[in-house]
Amino acid sequence: MKHSRAAILLLALLLWVHTAFAQIVPLQLQVIKVNKQVANPRASYSAYDNTLIRTTDDILTSYAIKLSRAMTPLTDVHVRWVILVQQQNPSRMKLVQGEGVCNVPPWDTVTLQTQPIRTGVFIHSQNTGLGQTDSFTTHPTATIKGYEVEVYVNGQRVIADIKPPEVQQEIEAAKTRTKARPRTSSTTNAP
Repeated sequence: MKHSRAAILLLALLLWVHTAFAQIVPLQLQVIKVNKQVANPRASYSAYDNTLIRTTDDILTSYAIKLSRAMTPLTDVHVRWVILVQQQNPSRMKLVQGEGVCNVPPWDTVTLQTQPIRTGVFIHSQNTGLGQTDSFTTHPTATIKGYEVEVYVNGQRVIADIKPPEVQQEIEAAKTRTKARPRTSSTTNAP
């Protein structure tokens, strides 16, 4: 009888710990930076004799957001992201925001993808004249300063990732500036 009470108490304790853990950290979040070179049909030729050919490709950066290790099936999981981008020309900060909704099966992985951001240009210059040469150069068009990813289950934020941590203040300041800008209306001069 003592053993059965101890076993029941132990089982109840394990169940409580498992349930408490599932409520505290219901899943794992991983954010992976993805760079991709995308061929573009932009080509230019030298005006003199068409021996210099330049092709330009875009370099796109996005993030893969992986949700995994859910202990129970999670439905209607909202993932919100904000990426802080410093543009080169003109030099200004820009927020790229997005949201995705998904279901996460137990012990499975679900991947969401942020929208791509043009962060550079890859230029291939080819001289097809007498001394054939190739050159490759990369020119940055934007720099990603950092990101913030938040995951909500049942309307409650359960996990977040901010990289680097000091970028959170800049993101919040940029969000505030975006909200504070007055919106212009085309009907202001209407009779």
